Amino acid sequence: MTLPELRPALAGAAALCVAMSMGELTASTMVAPPTWRTLPLQIFSFTSRGIRLYEGAALAVVLMGITLLVLLVLQRVLAGRVRV
Repeated sequence: MTLPELRPALAGAAALCVAMSMGELTASTMVAPPTWRTLPLQIFSFTSRGIRLYEGAALAVVLMGITLLVLLVLQRVLAGRVRV
């Protein structure tokens, strides 16, 4: 029964993932060479035309999973350092 308890963490990770990565979309578009395909750029190219929505959604889930994993690792590492 841990999945219902993780729901707020998953929602927070999803929101952070979308906000942070898509917030850098404009900078990535302007600065990155045309041969570089970052994950947010690839998600945008798949979903902007509306033709390959499933591929874009799958990449968004991958991005969310990576972000969640990093946040969980950071939480575990920092939990040992913080003393209240």
